Amino acid sequence: MKRTAFITILVTLLTLVCGSASAQNAPRLRMEWGFVAGVSYPFMKYDIENSEAKLSPRLGYSAGLHMALKFSDTFAIQPEIIYTYSKIKLADEPQKFSSTIKSNTIQVPILFSFRFSKFRVGLGPVLTVMDNPTYADRKGEKVLFGRLNPTVSYAVSVGCLLFKHLLIDARFMSRFNKVENYLSYDAASEGTTFDTTTHYVQLRIGYLF
Repeated sequence: MKRTAFITILVTLLTLVCGSASAQNAPRLRMEWGFVAGVSYPFMKYDIENSEAKLSPRLGYSAGLHMALKFSDTFAIQPEIIYTYSKIKLADEPQKFSSTIKSNTIQVPILFSFRFSKFRVGLGPVLTVMDNPTYADRKGEKVLFGRLNPTVSYAVSVGCLLFKHLLIDARFMSRFNKVENYLSYDAASEGTTFDTTTHYVQLRIGYLF
């Protein structure tokens, strides 16, 4: 149901963009680009059966390249390349185990951007091209936790452009489906698989040329 509604919104926005472009006698396309950086915080939902393990997200950071193909002063298609680093504290008191899950993620959001005055609102899919969270077990060996992000998710953003170049952007990133993750404290113990849902809230500052 969520996926159908999301696709409907995307098709509607794309129709508006194309209609705006054709209604203005083939306007000259303009390019906007710049750099963005800021903080990122993941919110997690999970259910690990028969385990007291707890996952506690920590504040991370993100940075990347911002681009936008402007069809008019109102509509643009906004692709980006964003790197995000996140930490999640893993603790299991009965097992006397603790570690830190470290996630390095590269994502490509492609947003439909609606702009008015100094403000802009964006909505669109997010493609995850790299997602490899790992943690150390009792012997210090790296264990693959499993993806935090599916291949395709989505983002909603609200931004404000100040002094013609300074961009303030707040963003919510989520997904349609759960992903499967894995915990194993050492090679001698049986691992546990479980599902998680991770959402991200990001606050970024950018400089646009």
